[in-house]
Amino acid sequence: MWMSNKLYSMLIKYEKCEYIKEVIIIDNDPDHTMDLTEFTKIRYYSKGKNIFVNPAWNWGYSLSKYNLILANDDILIHNLDDVMRLISQMKYDIIGISTEKEVNNTTLRIESISQFPQKNYGCFLYVKNYVYIPDQIKIWYGDDILFNVNEKKGIIKGLNFEFEKSKTINSNIDYYRNTIGKNDIKIYESLHNSSNNLNIIIRTSGRPQFFKRCINSIKTNCKNFKLHITIDNEEDLKYVIKYCDGLNYDYYLIDKKIVEEICKKIKIE
Repeated sequence: MWMSNKLYSMLIKYEKCEYIKEVIIIDNDPDHTMDLTEFTKIRYYSKGKNIFVNPAWNWGYSLSKYNLILANDDILIHNLDDVMRLISQMKYDIIGISTEKEVNNTTLRIESISQFPQKNYGCFLYVKNYVYIPDQIKIWYGDDILFNVNEKKGIIKGLNFEFEKSKTINSNIDYYRNTIGKNDIKIYESLHNSSNNLNIIIRTSGRPQFFKRCINSIKTNCKNFKLHITIDNEEDLKYVIKYCDGLNYDYYLIDKKIVEEICKKIKIE
């Protein structure tokens, strides 16, 4: 969104860092794009509008050629080479950062954690095993989802950095906090609820009558169930909501082309 004055300095560090082979920029505000011509590692993409954080992460990962570092534009790491070297030497599946200033121990290190740290983890994120984040979750919880599916989890401490809170979701802009943000909370909590019911997974794409017959069959033959419905065309959501009225269900919006690119990266064993 080009809101941080640290972005240019961050890109210079990425350009010079030997551990970083490419920088993928997903531009969510192309009207305010900065001049990027001096950077040789940058691959630039934009949908011409704000697609929000998690869909941008999905798209960026689908385009990536190397192991993934997800970083937003709100943090500038001065000892970047040391951080990247440490990450490359440690065998973790996911690593985030702690933005809390330390007094007693300033040694650069990675500590193992088991519980998701609520503050700032997604500001700089190494991810070994990426999973698609449902498109209806726009800003929050992408790092939570990735944390949950990766096994060995760590957090970097002892950083030399400059940090500022996100200027979008942490601002007083009502649209971000009370419309997008609160909806993200509602969706994530729904997707995360555990259930002892039979879980039924359905993919639908432009087939309203088949979907209706499928739902009627489930109603006839099952008593306790939870539906999980993947949708690759937002127009299909209309008939999904119609035929699932009163049922226990979640839906997952996906971009079919991006999912296909991500699937190509998955090694089949």
